[in-house]
Amino acid sequence: SDFLFEKSANYFHSEDAPKRAASLVPKAKIITILIDPSDRAYSWYQHQRSHEDPAALRFNFYEVITTGYWAPSDLKTLQRRCLVPGWYAVHIERWLTHFATSQLLIIDGQQLRSDPATVMDEVQKFLGVTPHYNYSEALTLELSSLITTEIIMWNCP
Repeated sequence: SDFLFEKSANYFHSEDAPKRAASLVPKAKIITILIDPSDRAYSWYQHQRSHEDPAALRFNFYEVITTGYWAPSDLKTLQRRCLVPGWYAVHIERWLTHFATSQLLIIDGQQLRSDPATVMDEVQKFLGVTPHYNYSEALTLELSSLITTEIIMWNCP
């Protein structure tokens, strides 16, 4: 069968995305890949530095994550963008308000890196893919470049 999908790291922590997704594709199957929140925060900080974000260039990572309410607005914005996406329990709860638990698969990003064939077997079972593709034999690509939380929405019949 055919599968349609959308991938974005920005949907997962959006307050509006779960409700909108449910209204557009109520039978969607949601797959999210989660990495250690501190790794995710540092990765975002480095991403912002590579894009020459002024706050990321002016402040080190420790200053960003420990700043208080008195900080300049650009620093507080960067702090939120580094930390809030890693509040996984809050975001999962929001998605489960609009989708059944049977529609959500949470993947451990570290397991995806270390044992991608097993994870892909889980994904295929979750999506009901047939015939089942044997990733243990076919998978030769190292998935070490996975550095952000991603959410993938599948439109399943």
